[in-house]
Amino acid sequence: MKKNRINLLIWAAILLVSSTKLLSQSTIYSNEYGLSESGDASPVVLNMINDAKEKGISKIVIEQGVYHFYPDKAFQKFCNISNHDNGLRSTPFPILGFDGLEIVANGSQFIFHGLMLPFIIEDSKNISLSGFSIDWDLPLASEALVVETYPDKKCFDLKISPDQPYEIRNGELIFLKEGYEHNIDRAIYWDPETSAIAYKTQFYAPISTRDKPSIHYNLGKIQYIYEQYPRSPENSYRGMTNSIIASDIEPGIVRISFEKGNAPKKGLVLVCKGLNGYNRLAPAIRIAAAEDILLNKVSIYSAGGMGIIAEGSKNIKLDSVLVIPSPGKGRMLSTSADATHFVNCKGKVEMVNCTFSNQLDDATNVHGFYMQVVDWLDSTKIGVRIGHFQQKGCEFGLPGDNIGFVDINKSLNPVFNSCLKTLEKINDSYYILEFEDVLSLDKNEKYLVENCSAYPEVLISNCRILNNRGRGLLISTPEKTIIENNFFSTQMSAIYITSDISFWHESGAVKDLIIRNNNFGDCCYGGGKRPVILIDSDSKGSDFIFKNIIIENNKFNSFDAALLSATRVKNLIFRKNEISNSENYIPIYPDSPVFSITESKDVLMEKNLMETGFENILFVDADSKKGLVVRKNHGF
Repeated sequence: MKKNRINLLIWAAILLVSSTKLLSQSTIYSNEYGLSESGDASPVVLNMINDAKEKGISKIVIEQGVYHFYPDKAFQKFCNISNHDNGLRSTPFPILGFDGLEIVANGSQFIFHGLMLPFIIEDSKNISLSGFSIDWDLPLASEALVVETYPDKKCFDLKISPDQPYEIRNGELIFLKEGYEHNIDRAIYWDPETSAIAYKTQFYAPISTRDKPSIHYNLGKIQYIYEQYPRSPENSYRGMTNSIIASDIEPGIVRISFEKGNAPKKGLVLVCKGLNGYNRLAPAIRIAAAEDILLNKVSIYSAGGMGIIAEGSKNIKLDSVLVIPSPGKGRMLSTSADATHFVNCKGKVEMVNCTFSNQLDDATNVHGFYMQVVDWLDSTKIGVRIGHFQQKGCEFGLPGDNIGFVDINKSLNPVFNSCLKTLEKINDSYYILEFEDVLSLDKNEKYLVENCSAYPEVLISNCRILNNRGRGLLISTPEKTIIENNFFSTQMSAIYITSDISFWHESGAVKDLIIRNNNFGDCCYGGGKRPVILIDSDSKGSDFIFKNIIIENNKFNSFDAALLSATRVKNLIFRKNEISNSENYIPIYPDSPVFSITESKDVLMEKNLMETGFENILFVDADSKKGLVVRKNHGF
């Protein structure tokens, strides 16, 4: 009996120690779960994530390795993702409902297969990811080398790598992926000699495959009582057929015949991602309704969408994040859309020591979004509609947020504000908003609503932004924004400040912006009449949504004339900047004004040094001249 009691005490002690160890455990390690470089890593990593959630473990350490992820056994979730195509997403990293989680991957390579969303971070806070790269074994966009060109015959030949499966189907070149395929639509050209978008690429063909009218009858018989989304696939491709014809020359060589544009130069690389509305399915990292997020030393080499897309989140920091083509693989493309994107975020967005290059769109875009007021339901309640089909289902706001009403025929500054009481999603396009105040507005006017509480402070510092198809930075936030110590060389404008009430419906005033100590290399070399820094607004009325913009101590060394175009800006300072001509390309628009100032007020240009050789230096309209001060400049 005594011996049995001793044994029971021993076992009780063992159980107590084991349970205490389990409760106190704060880190789990991948080698304990059998994570292997062979096979599918998705179920193993998913098991680690689930254990961390269930046991309250705050750190996951992944041993250095090359891990392959497949969608077949990954977690699946329906996602409405801003600026993407909505649908079910498969992920091995569902970081959902966490409060405190750190994932350290020690230089691991994460290789994805097919349509996957590597990381979903939702309804979580205090999340840190570090030490890994994201790539696709077979990227979801495609590349092919131009090996012959026949300008007079309106055709050229592409050489397709043996690693890239393809077929010619009904005259269309179709690139085949794992569980996915796309045609040659949304194409553009890179120059392997510079690793940048080709000079004057916008004059080459093809950009879109659906340019030719189709044979169609009775389309007018389809009657809609509600406004439709003209850019959505079910509407935008009606009445159009394929204008790009592919034919087989020999295995790996495909001839492309086109109708519009010019034949590309031999030696360029065509990059394409397929038809709009079907080509933004696999961003790399999705952040939504999250807070205090840190991405450190994370590299994104490929994604079928954006690199990082954040929505309705607060305090996000990117430190030493790379969005670049996979090193050593000879690819031109990194992500097939923006490198980073922030919608309706709060707190502070920081990007420091990052490199964003070779993506098919912008380096970043920070903005809110407008919803259209379509119903006045009672004195405090309205029905609103999403403005763009790729914002369907997105989170507009939370109870307590300050909502502004914009009269689009008068101004983009709100004419009325009220506190949001409730938000009800009837479906992904139509929401009902209830407010704390009576809506004392003229119901005959056309209104948009924006979430005035959902704009962040922004810091972009010591970053490199280059060789991409789109712009560098799109900034639409009224909160303090600093852009400093960065390098830019982009196919379109390096910095674009705008308002948009008709296309993407992206909202946001700019009221406190500093652009300083940056180095601007060649920009706007793809074609299209754009300046290096573009500020414009489609706002109506006499007030301003862009105010207090300082551009100082920067170096501009681009090849073309247009440097700054500012429309409807109040309190603009351009001073102590150095401007020179790189002469790396022949100017495309040498007669454009270097500076264009229109409909603006209180503009100061002083102590700038310019040596470019361009003759058309400054255009200022009559309204802007009244408050313009130009002094102590050299070269103009």
